[in-house]
Amino acid sequence: MIRAIRRFPQMYWLEDSRYRNLIWVFSNTNWFSNVEALRMTFRRGDWWYWERNEALTINPFRNGGRNKQMHQDMLTTQRGGQVPFAENTWGLVFEKIPKLKSLIIDFETSKDKKQEMEEIVKWAQKWKFPAAAIPGEPARNFSAETNPVEKMSWQGMAYHWSDRCVGCRKTRWQQINPDCTHCKEEKRLTGWGYGPRLLVWTLSWSSVLKD
Repeated sequence: MIRAIRRFPQMYWLEDSRYRNLIWVFSNTNWFSNVEALRMTFRRGDWWYWERNEALTINPFRNGGRNKQMHQDMLTTQRGGQVPFAENTWGLVFEKIPKLKSLIIDFETSKDKKQEMEEIVKWAQKWKFPAAAIPGEPARNFSAETNPVEKMSWQGMAYHWSDRCVGCRKTRWQQINPDCTHCKEEKRLTGWGYGPRLLVWTLSWSSVLKD
């Protein structure tokens, strides 16, 4: 009997209306009927268009985490408002796991995107996901607001480099820019089989009474 599970979903599994594979799995199978603890890890290569080193986007309230909409929803939350969940968004899948008690999400990215991820993690601490309804008991949410954020880092592998330099924006197929410190550092580390420094933030959601 499976009571704990870890998933490594790519963003298109969550937010692309043509796929939404993770939502289908939670909604149409009994695999998770006894799961009490779920961990989801978004790795460096799971983010939309990470190969082009584009801005990080994620949004549990929408069927697409595009950057502009994400920042609008961030602003709403910062002002004390509540962003409603759209139909069939990945933020609603946790209420389909009847025995779920705890949720952990890892957010991983490269060091050059630290500020972007810090903003997302700060916002994610305010995400509240509906929990499964239990007959005769009050409604509950999963909340991360009172739980500490764990942080760690590690040296990535060569395949973790994006295709575009974070400094001069040249692609790896173009000639190395001798004046770009980022290009030179990437070349040096790649020669040793290393990639960029990767940073990981870990947030924990607990079941609490709904506000």
